[in-house]
Parts: sequence; structure tokens; C-alpha cells
Amino acid sequence: MKYLLFFLLFSSSSATNIEFSKSFSIHNHNDYKYIEIFDKNHNILQQITIGKNFSKIKKKHHKATFIQLPIKKIASLSTTHLFQLKQLNSLSKLNGIGFYQYLSDLNLKNKLKKQNVKEMGMPGQINFETVVFAKPQLLFSYHVPSDEDTIKKLSKIGIHTIYIHEYLESHPLAYAEWIKLFACFFEKEQEAESIFKKIKNRYLRLSKLLLKVKIKPSVFMNENYGGTWYMPNSQTFMAQLIKDAGGKYLFDNLSGTGSSKLSIETVIVKALKADYWLNPGQVISLNDLKQNDSRYSLFKAFKKKQIFNNNLRVLKHLPNNYFDEALSQPHLLLADLISIFHPQILKTQAIWYHRLK
Repeated sequence: MKYLLFFLLFSSSSATNIEFSKSFSIHNHNDYKYIEIFDKNHNILQQITIGKNFSKIKKKHHKATFIQLPIKKIASLSTTHLFQLKQLNSLSKLNGIGFYQYLSDLNLKNKLKKQNVKEMGMPGQINFETVVFAKPQLLFSYHVPSDEDTIKKLSKIGIHTIYIHEYLESHPLAYAEWIKLFACFFEKEQEAESIFKKIKNRYLRLSKLLLKVKIKPSVFMNENYGGTWYMPNSQTFMAQLIKDAGGKYLFDNLSGTGSSKLSIETVIVKALKADYWLNPGQVISLNDLKQNDSRYSLFKAFKKKQIFNNNLRVLKHLPNNYFDEALSQPHLLLADLISIFHPQILKTQAIWYHRLK
């Protein structure tokens, strides 16, 4: 009995509660963490162990990448990661980013330049020499098959790539939940839990306001690009956000994640009388939109001026931080959309969305 108690005390493990994301799991052991990251088909893409002493566990997790704590230097090839690093007060560890031109936060851009943070390219185009020279311990990136040889070479000299696939998530809260994964590398799990809990509670509280709404306006998204209209499928971030904001997503019949390629004729037939149109490219006015394609003026949403885009900051002569910050704050995005679809329920000053005029 005494030996059993000893075993339970010193060999116990537990899983971090991942409530919405289907793309990663975290298993906590006494002196290390074991993480699995999954691809879009839910197959294991990467196995990671994080800790300070791996002598006892290398046989158990021989396929895993071993990350030694503490982490002092990191790099990120996507600006979408930076806001969550900022929330965890870990940007001071950053010594490499993708490209400055994609960074919307001007204050952060100036700060990173003063820190001599290097540009390291983007997924699929990693600047090997720059990464080697800067030598971050971790490189946050997306999984691109063409990078695999480069990533293997970097791993051999102690630079480990971590695949961050938040963009594959089908629920807005799943996207925000990736902060729990980032936190593991900085020993800030409690902070991440607290941050996510606040976001989740605010999101769910807002979505409950719409439970008794009987009239749900019809909504569609995006615009025609070179003869193809990329319409988000039903299991995507925006499709779920529209539903939670009390809207009826017109293309909910498109199953799966990602987007479907449709012709403009197909969209006109189905969305001609839709109540709202969201995210029509980079335009800031109805005239801009009509110049892209005169057929857009046929839509009811165009005639009724019920087209909203997520680039309000551009009108204020500020960089658009929608992709950098909004996606990690789905509770604020949800408030924007509720105030558009149901202003009688929630009237709030928009952060990212504005009506095209």
C-alpha cells in the first residue's frame, strides 16, 4: 500500500482542459508536459515534451521534440501569434518575426525594431541563415511541407519549430484557446487559463442574449476574385460567429472546414435577397465595391446599404489589425456582429466593422 501511494504521488498525470479546440492536447506530468498537435484530419502532426529533466522520459516519448525550459529566445513567422504572446507578457523574448510589413501595431513594430528583432521570412519561405544567426530556441510557424528539410536542419542545432494551427479552428473560442498552448513554453499556464476564461465567459454571455431571437437575418460573405467566390464552409470561424450573433448563414449547406469555390452566378442565385453581406474584400465604400463588379449592385444588401466590412480602422487612417488581434478576441468580434444584426439587443461602438456608404 505504501508503494502504491508513492507511485500515485510521483507518477500522476492530468490533462489540461481543452474545451473547444480539436487541434492540440496537453498532458501534465510531475516534471514535464506532453503535447500533441493535430492536422486538419485530426492525425498527430507533432509530439512535444516540455520540461527541465528528460532523462527518465525519452524512451516513453521517443518520437517527441524535447523542449528544455526555461525558454529565453523565440521567433514567430506569423503576426497572428503576437497578440497572444503579448497577452502572456512574453514579447520580450522575441528575436525574430516574419516580415515587418505585415505587422499592424505601429508601436509594437517600433519596439521590436529597437530590440533588433530580425525578419525571418514566412512559412514556405524561411530565411535559414537569419534564423541560424539569431538562434531562437523556438520558432512558431504553420506546417508547410516544403519547409520540412529546413526545419530538420534547424532542429539539429537546437532550434525547434512549433506548429501553430489556430487558423484551422471551426469555433471562435477554439482559436482563442491556443493561448493555453503558448503558455506551456513560458510556464504561464495560470495566466492563460485566466485570460481564456474571461474571453469564454464574455462570449457565452453575449451569445445567450440571442437564444430567444426568432427572426434571424440571412448573411453571406466575401466577394468574387478572378471568377471565383471563396465562400467559407459551415465548420469555420466566421460561420460559427454569424450563428452565435443571431444570424442565419446562407451557405451553411457547405460542409467541412475551409472554403468552397463558387461562381458569382451561384452566389447571386442564393444570396440575391440576403439581408447582410460581410467582409467584401478590401473596399471601404459601396462605390469601390461596385467598381470591382457592377453585378454587386443587384444584391439586396447593396441596395439597402447592409454591407459591413472589417476594416473600420482603415477609415481612421490606422493599420487594420483585424487578423492580428480581432481573431484572438472573439468576444469583441461577436459584440460587433450582434450590434449589426440585432441593435435592439446590443448597441455598442464597433471596433472593427463599419457600414459601407
